[in-house]
Amino acid sequence: MPGVNVQLSGPQSASTQTDAQGFYQFLGLAAGTWSVVPAKTGGVDGAIDLDDVQTALEAAVGLQPITADLALACDVSGNGSVSAYDAGLTLQYTDQTLLSFPTAVQCGSDWAFIPVPTPVANAVVQQPVPAPSSCQPGMITFDPLGQDVAGQNFVGVAFGDCDRDWVPAP
Repeated sequence: MPGVNVQLSGPQSASTQTDAQGFYQFLGLAAGTWSVVPAKTGGVDGAIDLDDVQTALEAAVGLQPITADLALACDVSGNGSVSAYDAGLTLQYTDQTLLSFPTAVQCGSDWAFIPVPTPVANAVVQQPVPAPSSCQPGMITFDPLGQDVAGQNFVGVAFGDCDRDWVPAP
């Protein structure tokens, strides 16, 4: 995904943005404990619509199986479950009476990022966990980083995109 802000924290801090193909890199890192955390504001590009409201309602009443990705996208209140309340917030977002979902505000990102790294020694993966009063972003921590690593990827899930039909803008 292009335009994602990737924050690096450890013995020093740095940030970069993903390129047009979604790649990022940090060079010249010393040995130590490092964490990689992506975030993105905007870029949903019309993916949240009435189909997402319907999907949230179906998930809330058990007509749609609730996978981890679906729960992450649809639980826009961040209360830990998909409910009619989340569908209502999504409807408000589609008609622009709600400009940001509670999860987006808490997380400082309109997206949650699920780590899907290439296995590397000493890597610890933390899944994203939005909540009403806090947000644990998805991250990969290297404790310690002792070698160059590649393939440390994330999958972006737009809050509110319950049917997961987002595609990058051309």
